[in-house]
Amino acid sequence: MVLGEGARERGAQAHLIDPTLPGVAYVRLETSPSPVRVRAAYVSDEDITAMTSGYGRGVSSHEEVA
Repeated sequence: MVLGEGARERGAQAHLIDPTLPGVAYVRLETSPSPVRVRAAYVSDEDITAMTSGYGRGVSSHEEVA
C-alpha cells in the first residue's frame, strides 16, 4: 500500500523477506515506479548498551577530548 498500486506486480515481494533480517524493506524512488530492495543498518538494544558501557569513563566533562 505504501509503495502504491501494483507494487507487488512490479517486484516488491515484501512477503518473502525473512523475518530474521531486520532492516530489509522495499522502497520506491521518486524517479521510478519499480521498487528496490534495501537494507538499513540495524543496531540492537544489546549492541547499543555494549557500545555505551564505557563511554565517558575517565574523562571529566570539562576536559578536552582529542
